Amino acid sequence: MNLHLDSTERIVLQVRKHWFILLRDLFAVALLFAAPFVLIAGLLYFASGNPLLGTIEKIPASVVSFAIFAWLLMFWMKAFAIFTDYYLDVWTITDRRIIAINQRGFFNRETSSLRMEKIQDLEIHVAGLIETLLDFGALKVETAGEDPEPFTINGIPRPKWVKEEILRIYDPKVDRQTREISGV
Repeated sequence: MNLHLDSTERIVLQVRKHWFILLRDLFAVALLFAAPFVLIAGLLYFASGNPLLGTIEKIPASVVSFAIFAWLLMFWMKAFAIFTDYYLDVWTITDRRIIAINQRGFFNRETSSLRMEKIQDLEIHVAGLIETLLDFGALKVETAGEDPEPFTINGIPRPKWVKEEILRIYDPKVDRQTREISGV
């Protein structure tokens, strides 16, 4: 990943989505992967006593093998897409700004940046039992400027700690700007 920083800018923190987000998305795909095999096993079980379903057993093995491998290939492609999205979504917090890189599919990447001076409010949203127990949630950054839409980072691990790190970086900048304005 090629991140363009100023010569004096330094990376303080890089954050990816919580591991549970990856597990949840892969579990949904695994259920879809298993569904046809459960359906076929059920049909074969009930086909032995039913003359209408008995024709299923006459399907050539090559057709069944092709269908199984095509389904397996689609599963692996979807699982790879989910992992790629998980791995390439990264939020970088530097001493001057927050940079969010969101991968949308294989060939579509969205990069947005927010300067620390524009931060007005930081809000954490942790919803549900799993997010509370595993300590992940959303971090919403409200800004001063023309963009009314808040800068939101979803699925972030340890959101309270990340918020505190951003505030630790942000506070000295506010003090420095206040001193520059007052001439101290």
